[in-house]
Amino acid sequence: MKLGDSFDKAVDKIRIGTGATGKALEGLEEDFKNVYTSVDASIDDASTVIADLNTRTGLTGEGLQDLSIQMLQLAKITKEDINGLIPATTRMFKMQEYPLINTVKPWIIPLMSANRPVSGSPSFNNL
Repeated sequence: MKLGDSFDKAVDKIRIGTGATGKALEGLEEDFKNVYTSVDASIDDASTVIADLNTRTGLTGEGLQDLSIQMLQLAKITKEDINGLIPATTRMFKMQEYPLINTVKPWIIPLMSANRPVSGSPSFNNL
């Protein structure tokens, strides 16, 4: 598959997943480009993380990019599927009452990783 086709499918996934149009979609497209070129992840995972985190948190711009990069890195480190990791971690944000309004603290993802349960299954999806 050509890169142009993959990029178009990624933008379609973001548009469908968020319902964004016009300037909002253009902003998310830019967020996607910045994330995809900043981290070793598939184009599909990068578009998934942008669409899902935007929908779940309302973040855009730098905050969305930072959290997306951290989430993709966490998925790689923990070998978790991004599709299960996003709901698990955003549920944890809500349980811990971490505000996700316009900024993402760089210590959130490492803190979550450090607090993983040591007994039972070590999967984030089991949180």
